[in-house]
Amino acid sequence: MSGSEDSPFQRIRLQQLLAGIDTKKQPVGYDIMLANRRTFVTLEKEIWQAVDNIASQNGRSRSGLVTQIDRAKPVHTTLASAIRIFVLQYYRNALDCAEREERGEDRGIFRSARRSPNADSTDWEGVASPDTHLIH
Repeated sequence: MSGSEDSPFQRIRLQQLLAGIDTKKQPVGYDIMLANRRTFVTLEKEIWQAVDNIASQNGRSRSGLVTQIDRAKPVHTTLASAIRIFVLQYYRNALDCAEREERGEDRGIFRSARRSPNADSTDWEGVASPDTHLIH
């Protein structure tokens, strides 16, 4: 974009983003089946809605998507944190794709998402891309 145009994200004021947040709400917990084990994950309602939306857009169940996130996350990252990072990165990548498309740039920029060989790595770029498979 040229210097005078704002990105879609810049057009949204912070007040609009925060207007719907109820600070008195409690996080919501769900039992999730991960491969052969059951685990309980507590996240904000908005994060669960985003997980369900991403899963639906990619033909997966909530449990299926969370299982893939669990397998791809760094060893020392909690599942709740990994889910939040995944959702954030997914929508960041979607915004990047939209901006590149507006500029007519190549959309095939995301590398395959694989768990980093460095177990402590927090490099999630490409893990959550609307242009590629979510996680291989």
